[in-house]
Formats: sequence, structure tokens, C-alpha cells
Amino acid sequence: MVDAAAGRGVAPGGPLRLPLDLLDRADRVWLHKVDQPGARPLAGAHVQSVVRPRALETPAGDRVPLDWLAGRRVRALSAIGRPASFEATLTSLGAELAPGLRRADHHRFTRRELSALPTDLPWITTAKDAERLGGFPAWVLHVDVGVVEGRGVVDELAGRAP
Repeated sequence: MVDAAAGRGVAPGGPLRLPLDLLDRADRVWLHKVDQPGARPLAGAHVQSVVRPRALETPAGDRVPLDWLAGRRVRALSAIGRPASFEATLTSLGAELAPGLRRADHHRFTRRELSALPTDLPWITTAKDAERLGGFPAWVLHVDVGVVEGRGVVDELAGRAP
């Protein structure tokens, strides 16, 4: 799986584990986030997918329509590999982003750093990060992966081929 909008460098400086010129060794290539700003095509990709926002959850656990974000000023809170991708998803829903908080992937937020955050605007986070917030009142954006090309390959890989 290759993130279409991420750099093409190899770890530890980039997101790839192998150089792209070795893709011919792969049985299948999945290009994800093909609709994100900066996304680049990848010859030979068998599957292409996008991030599809599914639901927005309030700090109390209620679901609100995704269009609640349209024109609303919010702050993004994330500790994921590509926070810009999460922020792009929020803006694609019409949110206006105020300065937020980005931390390194898998960061464990402390009570001290969370209690220091301003409370003037809603904080929106990912489902992954919500698990590490210890009760901090953030809204959660839930997403799904939407396959836009190569559904048959996905079914084959999942053992659901006809």
C-alpha cells in the first residue's frame, strides 16, 4: 500500500519500506488517498482508494451530520503519520481550521498538555487518537476507505472472489 499524497522516500526518512522501483516484486499494489492534495499517480497500481468521512461524533458520543463542519471554525488534534491528510479531510468537509495540535505518530497525550489547550473552539480528532485522549472532550471524525478502482482485486485479496 502506497499513500498517493505522501513522499516517496524510503524509511526512516520517508513512508515507504521499499523503493518504488521494486514494485514489480509485489503481487498487488494499492494506491491510497488518491484524492488528497499532492496525490501522484503510480503506474501499475491495482487498487485505488480514498478516505471517506463516515460520521462525526460529539464528545458526549452523539452523532451529528458531517455538514455540521461546513463553515465552522475548529481545531485539529492528531498524532498520526500524516496530519496534513486528516486536516485536508476536515477542510474538504468545509471546516475552517484554526491552529491545532500535531504530535508524532502514536504520541501519548498527557493530561498536562491536553489541559493547556484552548477551549474556545471544538477540537476534532481521529478515531485512533480519541483512544489516547483520556477523556479530553474532542469530537471524533470517523472515516472509511472507499475503493474507487480495483474492487475485484480487493474482493480477491479478502477471499471473496466469485
